Amino acid sequence: ANPAKGLRMEAPPRVEDPWTYLTEAEIAAVLHTAPQPARTAYTLAIYAGPRQGELIGLHWRDVQEAAERPVVTLRHSHGGPTKGNRIRHVPLLAPAAQALAELRDKDQPGPADLVFPAQRGGRRSRSDDFGWADRKRGKQDLDRQTGRPKGPTPGHKTRAGIAREVRFHDLRHTFASHLVMGTWGQCWTLQEVATLLGHTSTKVTERYAHLSPEHLHAKAALTAKQPSNRPRNSEAEEELQTVGVARFEPATS
Repeated sequence: ANPAKGLRMEAPPRVEDPWTYLTEAEIAAVLHTAPQPARTAYTLAIYAGPRQGELIGLHWRDVQEAAERPVVTLRHSHGGPTKGNRIRHVPLLAPAAQALAELRDKDQPGPADLVFPAQRGGRRSRSDDFGWADRKRGKQDLDRQTGRPKGPTPGHKTRAGIAREVRFHDLRHTFASHLVMGTWGQCWTLQEVATLLGHTSTKVTERYAHLSPEHLHAKAALTAKQPSNRPRNSEAEEELQTVGVARFEPATS
């Protein structure tokens, strides 16, 4: 007989927040370290929020970085439609538009060409993260001095000095978090961010809208310093409120 029959495994409660995002300093380090075309892919992920597959499936005919209103149309993910079969027209922030313009000038692509083709041409694989994460070496890659297998090849994240766990998808979280915090000049609402990210509900967007401790502390300090403009109650109002504590519902202004 199976002694585990009828029992159900339950995952332990989470005590760590699984989501994260890049700080302004980390964004600068990544974009300074990464070579092309990975740099443009990271810039677009950070400043426009497309998914990894949407970047891989992006064609130049869907990029209007030099228009009066720069926009990128996300209609493909890998070789098929986007998640939820929804086509999104995402306005481009200045850093994303500039990065795409520089890449177009460099490659001189045609309208049907992929923006981020594989190194040998064609579409990138589903696991391709533009060199973001560290790569394991093969068993045949041995250290000449010790004879042991070499350690992983550092990815662009590690080369930028980011030691903590940050996935490629967290660049999308970075976009949402900084929009909500107003890091780039404007505080966006959750509904506005949800529209850009292609979410059907702001409940999903709340998972991406992380506020940094520095942001919250700055808000708290500003709130504490603001003087109160409420007029002092008259003696009659104070007496009424005092009586209300004992006998009546407290008065409201």
